[in-house]
Amino acid sequence: PEDFAFRNIKAIQVNPIIANVMFLGHDIEGYGGGFKRVFDICKENNIAYNYQITIQGFSFFFMREEAKIIGIQKPLTKESIFYDDIMKIMKSRDDLQGKELSELLDVNLRAMQRTLVKMEKEKLIKRKGSGRWTKWVLKSPK
Repeated sequence: PEDFAFRNIKAIQVNPIIANVMFLGHDIEGYGGGFKRVFDICKENNIAYNYQITIQGFSFFFMREEAKIIGIQKPLTKESIFYDDIMKIMKSRDDLQGKELSELLDVNLRAMQRTLVKMEKEKLIKRKGSGRWTKWVLKSPK
């Protein structure tokens, strides 16, 4: 990642069609300039980060203050990150709403709701109540 940010190496577009659609929809400003911005913002705001080089490329991990309080170091990747983090929080604070979890983990509410429903289908957690007052609890082992 540092080579892309500081040595002006061109990023490889894995899917140029998706990149173009995102650019035209104003979801991204451009292509290939994100790494430098990420490093600069982390430095300006004193945010600790790390990255791991993988077969597919690399993954970034940002250490957040609220995550340190409850002992979580949350990588910013897809839903696999949520499962462990949600379980850790629910072990210490059961009976939580999706909104509370999304705020604790600094995750989009809708993404959190989708993840909670998936976890319910996998029988990891269970729902109490419905609609706006839905709360989530750990499923008790049998």
